Amino acid sequence: MLLAIGSDVHGTKDGRPQKLMIKLKGEVREIDYRKGETILDAALRAGLFPPFACQEGVCASCKATVKSGRILMLKHEALTPLEADQQNIFTCTAAAISDETVVSFDE
Repeated sequence: MLLAIGSDVHGTKDGRPQKLMIKLKGEVREIDYRKGETILDAALRAGLFPPFACQEGVCASCKATVKSGRILMLKHEALTPLEADQQNIFTCTAAAISDETVVSFDE
């Protein structure tokens, strides 16, 4: 099942890298996002150490909140409908689909 979460729908059309802002442990870091990678993989590639475990969308360890932008999540077995309504995602199965996306592990 696919789940789209967020606002400000627009894809990168001019070849610019997508921007991903990650809030983790009170700090905000902006990184270039590679189309198709998961938000968790982007964070790890950038040298961040977000929480994660199974990397399959079932344990909820990598849960974060979309603050702006839009994501597409392919697997989300442990995410309740209320959590999805509150913009929560599992970063291990979520891909950014807007030019700029902001995700917080702190909330």
